[in-house]
Formats: sequence, structure tokens, C-alpha cells
Amino acid sequence: ILYSKTMAIKHKKLKEWIGAGLLTQAQADAIHTYEEDKKGGRFGRGLIGLSLFAILVGVLSLIAANWNAIPGGVKIGVHAALNAGIGFFAIWALRQGKILQSEGAGVAFLGLTFTLIILIGQVFQLTGTLAGATLFWLIITLPFFLLLGRSYMTAVPWMLGFLATFALVVAENIEFLPEKYRAV
Repeated sequence: ILYSKTMAIKHKKLKEWIGAGLLTQAQADAIHTYEEDKKGGRFGRGLIGLSLFAILVGVLSLIAANWNAIPGGVKIGVHAALNAGIGFFAIWALRQGKILQSEGAGVAFLGLTFTLIILIGQVFQLTGTLAGATLFWLIITLPFFLLLGRSYMTAVPWMLGFLATFALVVAENIEFLPEKYRAV
């Protein structure tokens, strides 16, 4: 579809930029055409996304209702497979130059790794501490964080985990510190 120079541009900023000489009328027409073409289908995509979310919540509710009936090996196996899938996707996305998807998958990997550690502790009734679990999480996720971390999206969750681990380790071992360091 071709638009003439007399096409009425509705966007206020485009009009201002044309008036300031930042854009030509042809450039403004091209931007307007692109934005108009891109608008279509948002409602349908949103409806599909909402439907998929509802199905996911239903599946998760079914799993949660029968959590005790699921064997521990199945729980850990499925979770480890999910972790591996997210990890491979994050690396694949990074190699494809899709930084945002790689970072998002990296954040998901950080969270899933922590829940996997907690799940292993639950299934095998381990008597470790939260400080030990978070320290183990830091060690496991550090190489992945260094490989995939490109922005605050990855850095903030990992650094919050680091600071929480530091606080938990100090709180757990405070009685071993000299008295002058214990008084806060």
C-alpha cells in the first residue's frame, strides 16, 4: 500500500519531528505504515497467551494436588530435564544473537537451579541448611551467570542471591566470630 505525501499522520510525535526537520514526510509515512501494519493481531495473540497460561496453571494445579503421589525420581528427573532444556535454550539464543531471550532464559535457569537444589533436599530428606543450599547454588550458577549475564536482568537476581547467601552464612556462623564482631 502506497501512501501519498498528503496522508494524514495521526501520531503527534511524528508531526513534531517533521516540523523540526528530523524526518521527511516519506520517512514519517514509512514509520506510520509500519506501525499500522504491526498493530494487527495483538488481541488474538493476547487471547492465545492467556489460554496457554490458563492451561499451564491447570497442569500445575493438578501436579500440586498429587505431589505426594509422584515418585521422587520422577520429580527430580523432570526438573533436571527442564533445567537442561532452559540452559540449552539460553546458550542457543546467545549464539543466535537473541540477547533478550538468552537473558530471560538465564534468569529462569537461575531460579530453576535453586528450586532443583531444594527439591533434591526434600526428596532425599537432607538435613542441610539454607545457607548451604544458597552457597551451593552460587557455585553452580556462577559459570552460567558469567556466560549469559549481559544486563541488570541477570545481574540483579544473582547479586541478590549472593548477598542473601552472605547474610545467611554469617547468621549461621555468628557464634564462631569474636565478640567484637557479633555486636551489631
